[in-house]
Amino acid sequence: MTQPDVISSSLRDLKDALASLQEEALRRDQKDREARETERREREERVAREQEETRRNLAKWVMKERFGFATIAIGGAFAILLAVLPAAPDKWLLYACALICVLTGTWQKDRANKQIAKLLQKAGVEDLIGSHIR
Repeated sequence: MTQPDVISSSLRDLKDALASLQEEALRRDQKDREARETERREREERVAREQEETRRNLAKWVMKERFGFATIAIGGAFAILLAVLPAAPDKWLLYACALICVLTGTWQKDRANKQIAKLLQKAGVEDLIGSHIR
């Protein structure tokens, strides 16, 4: 073999080695992209699940807060009923029912408000929470 043939075969070998390295780098880059895409998709799914769970919990606690308001209203209705009823032998029982309804409703409403505030804080909407709820 002459010297130019040796040089050209060495260049060919170098070109083949370079092409092989480039293909390997492309395969690694593709695998890295796929891994990042999979990780991003999993992260998005996890965030979506957490948001859905937060929405469900928020809806549950809002319903409990409304139940508290309804219970307070029932206690108020008992109190109004006491104001218009003539003296009855079990009037003390109606007073007790009114007091229990109002206290239970207030407790339920306050408890629900605290849980709603925690859920909103967890969801990152702290600025929407009034300081009176905390």
